[in-house]
Amino acid sequence: MKTVTPNKVGRFFRVATYFPTLIVAFIVSVAATHAATNIFQENFDNTPPYNDGSNVPVGLNQIHYGQWNTNTGTGSTITAVTNTSLSSTRSVEIHRGTGNAILSGYFGTNNAGVITTTESIRFTAAFQLTVTNTTAEVWIRNTDSTVMGYVQLRSFNSTAYARGLFDNSYSTNTVSLNLNTWYYLDILMPANPSSSSQYTYSIYQSNGTTYVGGETGALFATNFSGSTNYRYFTLQTTTDNTSINFDNITTQIIPEPTTLGLLGAVGVVALFLRRRRRNHGA
Repeated sequence: MKTVTPNKVGRFFRVATYFPTLIVAFIVSVAATHAATNIFQENFDNTPPYNDGSNVPVGLNQIHYGQWNTNTGTGSTITAVTNTSLSSTRSVEIHRGTGNAILSGYFGTNNAGVITTTESIRFTAAFQLTVTNTTAEVWIRNTDSTVMGYVQLRSFNSTAYARGLFDNSYSTNTVSLNLNTWYYLDILMPANPSSSSQYTYSIYQSNGTTYVGGETGALFATNFSGSTNYRYFTLQTTTDNTSINFDNITTQIIPEPTTLGLLGAVGVVALFLRRRRRNHGA
């Protein structure tokens, strides 16, 4: 019979006492890594030089994260307005006359400049359809300006809805909306997109938590050569003499679960080895 010495018993219990600490370390490591990183953020409220009716800023150091670009044609305006907003006092109104009315937000971190990412991203924006017979579009694009994700917001005389564009075809599943009502649009894009990737869009009530509807489908883009990254989004209305309002726009990098698990495991092993060396040294 094999004899268990007191030293072996003591070593067993010393190792066993590490496990609660290791579990806590793993949870803390994963939770810390899981924190999303903002790469674009704007609520149109407290950023100079906004005044009622002023143009949105173009360039760095004029928004919280990232960089704006505007493209307006004949009779079109993109302005910060105070007549309607979800948070505080201002939103941005995109009004199309008879020419382009496009607002683009390029990703950047703390005004460091335009960046790209191959990780999963989540775009969120509050929106309000205020005019009948409006067709508005939200696009997620890459460095080649290829459209990777596409959600359409439409209003009619008595109805309104949102729908996605998957594999270059409009979905037959729509999410019913009301005019003059604030909603949140959430678009979750996959990491390193390919021809088999899918994105998900979701609509929430203005509280940001009550789910209204949405859908998951294949990516809109059909050419993925050099298109595995994300760089900017575009907001626009494509119907002449109509407007749409947006507020509280955010884009975040979302860490992948596999990365989280690996980093957490590395943290656990490092902590275990450190404590083991310390005890041996004592």
